[in-house]
Amino acid sequence: MKRLTVDTDLSFCDIAQCDSVPGGSFCEDGRCDQRRCYEKLREYERSNLEPEALQKAQELLKELKDARQTVELVDACGKRVCSSEEHWNCPYGNEGMTDCVERLEAAYEDTIEKLLTLKETLEG
Repeated sequence: MKRLTVDTDLSFCDIAQCDSVPGGSFCEDGRCDQRRCYEKLREYERSNLEPEALQKAQELLKELKDARQTVELVDACGKRVCSSEEHWNCPYGNEGMTDCVERLEAAYEDTIEKLLTLKETLEG
């Protein structure tokens, strides 16, 4: 993809040769809307991700929002057998006291697969 920004650490104001007074009416908090847009675009371009890869990464991150909880549960449950009292607090348990290991293991494997896919997506 062709770059639209300059790959430098110069500020937008220097590149654009802005003559507005910093903190004036056009940049009340030190950054005008144009500068915010430019900096966001430059940040995206520096990531070297194509739009499709970025969108896929964002979708995977949404799906991985509970990844830490799943990994921590696997770590905790893998070291002991759940007692009936502990089992009721397990998000993978149920009223019939069905063994939660299979469901937790499936969630763990799904989490690992998504993490590997995210890694591949980000590495290009």
